[in-house]
Amino acid sequence: MEYTFKKHFSVDEANELLPQLVAKLARIDRSRDGLDKFPDEVRAIHKAAGGNGGGEASGEILEHSGEVAKQIDEIVALGVIMRDLDSGLFDFPYLREEREVFLCWKRGEKKIGFWHELDKNCKNRQSL
Repeated sequence: MEYTFKKHFSVDEANELLPQLVAKLARIDRSRDGLDKFPDEVRAIHKAAGGNGGGEASGEILEHSGEVAKQIDEIVALGVIMRDLDSGLFDFPYLREEREVFLCWKRGEKKIGFWHELDKNCKNRQSL
């Protein structure tokens, strides 16, 4: 049988990754908070990026932006699918009765307790 995803998690494997995801979300939150200190500068840097502008805050903004990108890249490299960064919603490819579905986890939940079909979202999740 051919599957969409190369990697499938067991419930235990997904649960073992949760502490890493929580730590990565905390780093992302800190970096995003750092970016919130510079709303005008971020807009100006985006506007001036074509001309290599940016001003004094650009170094710190780039540092925070780079950390967010790094953490997201590391999450993706684990094979985890990030659905919503703000709510901390993630899916893990999973085989249920020999068909692909997603295990679903949201920030604040102690463990993986839900799943949903590939063509559905978190609102349609069901208990394991």
